[in-house]
Amino acid sequence: MSALKADPHFEIPVHHQKQFDLLAAVFARPDSTPAMLAATTGRDPRQVNDSLRALMSRGFLTRKPVGVETTGGLTNAYRITDEGRHALHNPARFGSFKRGRSKPPRTVSPVLRQLFTALDDRNLTVRELARRAGMNPNHISDWKHGRNSPGLVNIEAAAQVIGYRLALVPDDDRGQP
Repeated sequence: MSALKADPHFEIPVHHQKQFDLLAAVFARPDSTPAMLAATTGRDPRQVNDSLRALMSRGFLTRKPVGVETTGGLTNAYRITDEGRHALHNPARFGSFKRGRSKPPRTVSPVLRQLFTALDDRNLTVRELARRAGMNPNHISDWKHGRNSPGLVNIEAAAQVIGYRLALVPDDDRGQP
């Protein structure tokens, strides 16, 4: 499988390339099992399992137990997360996640995660967002890493800077009370 590259002049470090290729394989085929991934990538199943654990520790993958028809037992199926998709589309950042980190540097709020993804997509820095929104860059960094939560007014101001607005949307999946 060929590696995804955002820039033809950028090369992913060799020690990250196998994990990047595995992430791309999960992206191409959601709910992949370790056996499927080993066959797809041509790698040893133990190496695949090690890489899957490393990618999960970075927040790039999630897993769920699934039944296996041939054995009647359970195995894990893997799916890529929003953070994993972001890493695939920004390979230069793929290697910036430290190995073995128990929690990746990300906020727990889906709204803030989307805000920071949009910020990265627009190639804006936290410092530039803070300057344009009239805020302290350290506070915004704390939001990004889950050390502090912003108020609604601050979220609205940050969203406006990057061309977004907040809206309440009905949750159609929930039953009526």
